[in-house]
Parts: sequence; C-alpha cells; structure tokens
Amino acid sequence: MAGGSKVNARRLLLIALLTQVAVSSAQVTSKAGRKQDPWLGRPWELSYIIQVDNLIGMKANRRLGLRELAKANLDDSQIPASVFDWQVVSIPSPEKLPYSGDGHIAVLSIRFDKDGFVKVPYNWRPGLKAHIDSIYKVKLTEGDSVDGLKFDLGYWYTGASSDESIYVPAICSITDMEDRYKKGFDKDGVASGNFGCREWGYYLQSREHPYIDITSYQKQGAYIRPVVGWGRFDIPAKPVIGKVLDTWLCLYDCPDNEAPGVIPDISAWAGKRNWPVPKPPKRLPMFVDKARKAGEFVD
Repeated sequence: MAGGSKVNARRLLLIALLTQVAVSSAQVTSKAGRKQDPWLGRPWELSYIIQVDNLIGMKANRRLGLRELAKANLDDSQIPASVFDWQVVSIPSPEKLPYSGDGHIAVLSIRFDKDGFVKVPYNWRPGLKAHIDSIYKVKLTEGDSVDGLKFDLGYWYTGASSDESIYVPAICSITDMEDRYKKGFDKDGVASGNFGCREWGYYLQSREHPYIDITSYQKQGAYIRPVVGWGRFDIPAKPVIGKVLDTWLCLYDCPDNEAPGVIPDISAWAGKRNWPVPKPPKRLPMFVDKARKAGEFVD
C-alpha cells in the first residue's frame, strides 16, 4: 500500500507539473497572439470612406457609439464611426415627404493619407489609422495598436469569383454582406434601400459614369438610403449624387469646388460638363448573387 501511495503521489505530481506547463504555454501563446500584428499586410488603397444615412439614422448610430465609448474597457470596442462629425444636405420642404426624415441626408467623411492615417481633423486624439483585420473588418485604431479604441468602418470584400472584378475590392456594410444581394431581399424596404457597395464599386470603376449615383430607385419613389462608400488613390475623384423624389443632391466631391447641396437642374448640371444625365439602372440591386449548382467550380 505504501508503494502504491508513492506511485500515486508521483503520478499526481507529474499531472500537476504537466498541467502547469500547459497553462503556462497557453498564457505565452495568448500573450504572443496579442502582440502579433492582426492586420492584413495589404497596402492601404483608399483616399476616403464615407457613410451616408438620413439624419435620424446617423444620430441613432451616434448614440450607440457614445454608449460604447463610455465603457471602462475599450480593448474589444466596436464603436460606430458615427461618433465623428458629419455634414447634412437637405431638400427644400422636407416636411412634404411621406417621412420628413428622408429629406435630411447626413454624410460622414473620413479621409486618409497613403499610409492609412486619418487626414481630416476631428475632435479626437491624433494618430488614428485605418486597418483591415484578419476577418476582413475595416477599422480605425490608435496607430498600429491592437488594444484600445476601435472604430468600425465596414467590411473588406474582394468577391467570390472573377465575375465580381467590375466592382471589387469594396467596403461593405453588414446589410451588403448578409442580405442585400441574396434571394428574398426586400429591395423596396425603407431601412436599407437597394443601392449598396457593389453598385458603388461599379460606378467608381466605370469609365462610362463620371459620378456615383447612390439613389435607391424603389416602387415608392427615389430615395437616398444608408450607404457605405469610398474613393481610391488610383481613381480620380467622382461626385457623389443622389435623388429624393424629384430633387437631386450633390453630396460629396462636388465638381468645380461646388458646395454640397441641391442640384436645381440635373440636365443643365450634367450638360455643363458634357456628362450624361443620370438614369435609373435596369434593376437594383444590380449585382445579386448568382445561383450556383452543388459542386460547381467557381474561379
């Protein structure tokens, strides 16, 4: 019995030592993982990212962001970018709309240098930098830090096949990623609209379109719904325009240094620059997911 007790004691001691080694190893691995750079090594390519929404929607997202900022531990924060400042462009007499909030459009813009650092000054500490993380979320952080503040800008999307090359790479919203391009999506819904990141990427890259028309053409009329957009260093800036019922607005990068606002006559505005007058696409969304057969090869 005494010998057996000694054997059991040695086994228990060995198990304890192995457990301690395993825990220590896990802690080292965890710490090493925290120190490893989680960002993709892709060079930063975007001159700006903008978020467009009606003013009520932007304010609601800001409230969510401020609640996140109030948390004591911000290491795992996911703060909406709407905590930053935005500009508002309104149509005349928005109270005549079925929902007056659709007549006040908020445009939040964040501009970058070629290293990904934020250029436009905000009421925030300097040194915010854009990154794409290992699960393809686009974030702003304090320099290259993996800890502390993290502002969500969208999702990095590069497509599933060569068919998508006409609009990728793209910065997409959660609606773009999960709903907008799938079967059954409500293209006439007032919350999301039917213009998304794939359409933005197409207009941005298309030589036939000198502007980006973000209008959601719906059965209830033309409206500007929530959109995430971007510019690239290798593509000349294009005006961002949209329509609310019969009123055209220039929202961003307006031509000839014009201020954002109402475009009184869209035909004259376009003709002055020898541009085509914007027309609704044949369908929206323009680039729905293709049905694939089981086992079908996707290049």
